[in-house]
Amino acid sequence: MVMLHGGRLGWYLAARWRRYVPKYGGDPRYLDFVKDLSPGYWWKSFFKVMEPQAVIIVLIGSPVVMGILKNRQADGGINLLAFVGLAMFGVGFYFETVAGAQLQSFLALTERPRYLNTGVWTHTRHPNYFGTTTVWWGMWLVAVAGNPDCWWTVAGPIVNTIMLTSVLGSAFQDNYMGSRPEYQELMVRTRRFLPIPLSSAAIAANQARLAEQRAHPASP
Repeated sequence: MVMLHGGRLGWYLAARWRRYVPKYGGDPRYLDFVKDLSPGYWWKSFFKVMEPQAVIIVLIGSPVVMGILKNRQADGGINLLAFVGLAMFGVGFYFETVAGAQLQSFLALTERPRYLNTGVWTHTRHPNYFGTTTVWWGMWLVAVAGNPDCWWTVAGPIVNTIMLTSVLGSAFQDNYMGSRPEYQELMVRTRRFLPIPLSSAAIAANQARLAEQRAHPASP
């Protein structure tokens, strides 16, 4: 599971970097870090960007590390909870893989709309983050199924979920692009995270809220 998830993520990030560098010189969402932390970018970024991420990665990865270290019985078998975890991992891996592939194909088109809103992107603006979150919950379940003493590593998927829904991830993306009219229209029709269709009533309420915001924009 770790190899599948890590290999897919590494391939996707490398492909995105190759696309961004010739056009922007790097990921445009993070290039502002250089401006904001200069002068002294290298040492400031070490403490403000790199090290905090390292701590978070160790925490998020704790179910996998402890699951491997605490479960080495060759004949341990797979119980029902492990099967549930594997199924959850499969769902998450499907969403993150298909979302990445569909986005790459979409961006390669010469003529296309501003934002992708088909396939697994139909009902959610961030199916990749939903997939990644589900993957880590699945791996935690498998770890706990092998050794219930690993229960405390639930902090990993909890932190990952918070990061991808409320701190960075989908929240960061929506804040970054939320002032664009086309993206605002997309936000009316889709959910931020869960790949579940919005009801007609919810869409109508979102449209009314957007119209109100445009009629009475907030003061700077």
